[in-house]
Amino acid sequence: MQVIPIQKISNHALALDFQERAKLVDLLIASLDSKTFSKLEKSWASTATKRKKEIISGKVKTIDGKKALKLVGKKGNYLK
Repeated sequence: MQVIPIQKISNHALALDFQERAKLVDLLIASLDSKTFSKLEKSWASTATKRKKEIISGKVKTIDGKKALKLVGKKGNYLK
């Protein structure tokens, strides 16, 4: 099996459209073993709980989703 450098894989993955990248993420997460997946799931749950508390307390403010996507696109060019 030929080993492909991660940078090359990343470049190809980032060139995919949004829906294809989302499918790729799902495939990669599904490929993790259950122990790794469990850690990942707990980490996401912890982050979501923290963010919820920050919003409720007023520590952070929310913004409209479309505006957020525009900001992310401008700063990191993540949206193609």
